[in-house]
Amino acid sequence: MSDYIWPLSKVLDSIGSTTDMTVEDYLDEGEWFRLAPYRMRDEVLFQTLSNHWDGIVFPTEGMFALVHCQSGRQRGVWLHYLGTDSDREEYLCGCFQIPDW
Repeated sequence: MSDYIWPLSKVLDSIGSTTDMTVEDYLDEGEWFRLAPYRMRDEVLFQTLSNHWDGIVFPTEGMFALVHCQSGRQRGVWLHYLGTDSDREEYLCGCFQIPDW
């Protein structure tokens, strides 16, 4: 994940160290990342990451959101990097579970 600038590279490395998973840069824009665990359900991954969220994103907690989409075409666990002021005005930071997208 070192191809990304700090703080995104730091957060992706922290997430990657929690469990064995793939991280897909959705649309190759460095904003939305799909997190796909190999040996656990999405629900467990989301719970694990949200339990450690403050440590994962510190000191840039206002720049990231973790979203668990529970059904639908975009089902899964997503990391949203809020890298610009306009992103941070438009989206909430923190951990969220949503029914579908």
